[in-house]
Amino acid sequence: MMESNEITNILKVGDNKAFQKGLSKLNDIYNSNLENYEGLPSDYLQKVLRAIEQRHNIKKYTSNYSEVLIEHTSKLSANSLPSIKWNGLVFLLISNGLFKVAHVARTKGIESATYNSFGESFNNTSIHSLKAFADQGDLKSAKEIIARIKKNDFDKSLLDRWKIFHTILKGDKKQATILCEPNFSKADRTFFNYISGKRVAIVGPAPVKEDFSKEINSFDVVIRFNYKGGLPKNGFGNRIDVSYYNGGTANYLNSNDTYFLNDVKFSCFKSIRYQYQKDKISTQEGRAFFPLPAEFLFSGSPNALPNVLFDILHFNPKYIKVFHCNLYLTNTPHYQGYQLKKREKNSFWQAFAVHELITQFNFLKNIWKVKLFEPDKTLEAVLKLTPEKYMETMEKIYVYPFLMK
Repeated sequence: MMESNEITNILKVGDNKAFQKGLSKLNDIYNSNLENYEGLPSDYLQKVLRAIEQRHNIKKYTSNYSEVLIEHTSKLSANSLPSIKWNGLVFLLISNGLFKVAHVARTKGIESATYNSFGESFNNTSIHSLKAFADQGDLKSAKEIIARIKKNDFDKSLLDRWKIFHTILKGDKKQATILCEPNFSKADRTFFNYISGKRVAIVGPAPVKEDFSKEINSFDVVIRFNYKGGLPKNGFGNRIDVSYYNGGTANYLNSNDTYFLNDVKFSCFKSIRYQYQKDKISTQEGRAFFPLPAEFLFSGSPNALPNVLFDILHFNPKYIKVFHCNLYLTNTPHYQGYQLKKREKNSFWQAFAVHELITQFNFLKNIWKVKLFEPDKTLEAVLKLTPEKYMETMEKIYVYPFLMK
């Protein structure tokens, strides 16, 4: 490992602002999370630091350390780290705009999870393997792992939750509903009666070229994200029946007038914390949705579209089509007014790291392949990409413009 004076000398190459940002990253890497990187060669960590500093101070460099880092990451043995620590490295890389490097590191993490135990307990190792196989759409191997876990007196409630997740990955939405029904609350049963057998449109916040208004308005149920009153114009349709709210928006609504909740038949919340939410539940117009279980995702936490699709698939919809969602593969990710405040492109890096882009991409691609939903043409084009190409294009959109300033 490098000494602190070596690290400081590396970071002093840049200007003071970049130097301070670099030191902040070092506090994370070499103090609180030092153990996360044990096993990686010292010279490799130097290259990571140079690439991070370059992302914050591009004008001071003549070499592209990102490309150098891709080459060196690809040569690392997957056995250098257990999968959970590879995931830590992926988080660090994405949060610093090194998306393409993160894809290579994540591939190492998948390989580590499926081929190396690192002396961990059987159950812990098996869960990491299970996540990796599910992420890759290898349900046969995932089933074999579950069979081994069952022999080791594992948590039955986790196995029950896995059964629902696995059934959805297989594309069997009817069986998923049968498995889910025993867990339904009174509000869930009301929601089931509303959704079951219906044609459902899920409408996201991303502007696209096509005008889908007529098609969207023709569905039995129209779902939108984080509705705060008023709908976007030009192609988004003019109906809303259900709105899903993330934690941040629910918190915002608690401090503001929520009159617009009367515009929707159901409000679905990630968690129930506030009185206005409880009031909606008491009138059978609100509920806590079933989030995509992070415990079965290879890394990261799910964002809006995966969460909504996973939840809706509990309620036996006849058909689902997704509009205006492109997994951020655009220069304009949201229509004006959707976000509570404007964000610069590089400010998305941290959010992309928290949600872990490829995990979201792979889950959606897996359930699209088994025909659980139909995407519009824009989303279909995104889902046809490889994870590598997806991350490469994301870096062009969210990193390159920042570096050119």
